[in-house]
Amino acid sequence: MKSLFLLLSLILGVGSSVAADLDLAPVKQWVERTSKLKTFTASFTQLRYLKTVRKPLESSGTISFAAPDSIRWQSAKLIATMKSGDSLTIQRPEKMEAEVIAHSQLQQKADDHGVAFLESGFPRSFEEFQKKFTITAVTKNGAMWQVETKLAEGSNPIVRKFILLIHDGSFTLGGLQFFFRDGSRIESTFINLKENPALPADCFKPDLKGYTVKNVK
Repeated sequence: MKSLFLLLSLILGVGSSVAADLDLAPVKQWVERTSKLKTFTASFTQLRYLKTVRKPLESSGTISFAAPDSIRWQSAKLIATMKSGDSLTIQRPEKMEAEVIAHSQLQQKADDHGVAFLESGFPRSFEEFQKKFTITAVTKNGAMWQVETKLAEGSNPIVRKFILLIHDGSFTLGGLQFFFRDGSRIESTFINLKENPALPADCFKPDLKGYTVKNVK
């Protein structure tokens, strides 16, 4: 799961420090649960807040994941697929245009497209999580834990920080919030999450028939 969550490189060289008084149990239980998943699917709703737009841009769709790092993120206007740490394919069905983005360009381009987590990957252990993020706050908001992380200055030219939302009790992923250095942010909420479902064989194979394709290397 190396490429979804860090798929939500992000592979960042972030410091591993953490305040001593934080309750890290929810994070550890989430990591333990997700590290054992072979597949999952979920529906999502997403709000993208831009400084130049009064109302947030709304979208919805589905996400599919298969270990170790295959991802499909699909909405009406955008389909993003990546298989086993390979290139990321971004399709825009309305324009019938697609970009195939080399792995070396993922950090910049995935952030540009608003699917920053696609280059990240779920951590396989809490130690791995700490190597990439500094946890600055863990708070309880109703039935959801909010885990705020700080990214090292200069480690990512686009993302400033992100918040991981974890359901209390089940310790499943409830959402992700990315805060960008230009003042914009993206809030993704996950619902109807299914663990270890069978996935179609071609789930992570983009269908580019009829598309005008640009290769980014």
